[in-house]
Amino acid sequence: MTLDQARSRAFAILERSAHILRSGPPRDQTLPPAVREVFTAYDKVTFMLGDILELGGQQQGLVEVGTTSDGTHLLVRHEDGGLFEWDDGVVPSSCATPDLPSLFHWIASQA
Repeated sequence: MTLDQARSRAFAILERSAHILRSGPPRDQTLPPAVREVFTAYDKVTFMLGDILELGGQQQGLVEVGTTSDGTHLLVRHEDGGLFEWDDGVVPSSCATPDLPSLFHWIASQA
C-alpha cells in the first residue's frame, strides 16, 4: 500500500473511531509529518480492541505515539516516519528496519 493510500484509509478509519478532537496543533512542530498530521486533528484515539494513539515522550530519535491493547508501545522514527512496535526492553536502534513504513500504515491495519 502506498503512503497516499494508507493516509486515505487511515483518516477514514479515524473518522469512524472513538476519538477526542484536538483544539489546536501539537506543540512540537518537529514531529514527523504523519504524526503531526494525526495529532493536529486528534488528541487521543481509542480503537475497538483497546489500542490507543496518544502522543507521548521522545527518546533516541523516536516519538511514542501509542500503545496496543497488549502493552506494545508504538514508536515513530523522526528521520523517515517509520513505525516500530516495541515491547519493553531495548529501544529500537535508529538504524533498525521499521515494522511498518508509517503511522498511517499502522492505522490502516486497524480496520
